[in-house]
Amino acid sequence: MFTARKVPFALTGGLISVFYGEPRYTQDIDLVVDPEALQDQFEPLIGEFERLGYLVDRAVVWDALERGRAFQLLHERELLK
Repeated sequence: MFTARKVPFALTGGLISVFYGEPRYTQDIDLVVDPEALQDQFEPLIGEFERLGYLVDRAVVWDALERGRAFQLLHERELLK
């Protein structure tokens, strides 16, 4: 999704910790993205997340991007981040 839209990203957090060594239980995926590239692709990406069943508050996500802060997307059925 990000690669197809040329939005640079990196995986981080618990998932990567498991991959590189220390096993732990995690139910989320942490991403770091280029906020400038994400702003250019905001509407298409948010639309894709919504089609995949994620609950999205556009105002919250946009505010987080402008402030360089984190935000969460929860899956509607699974309620997983």
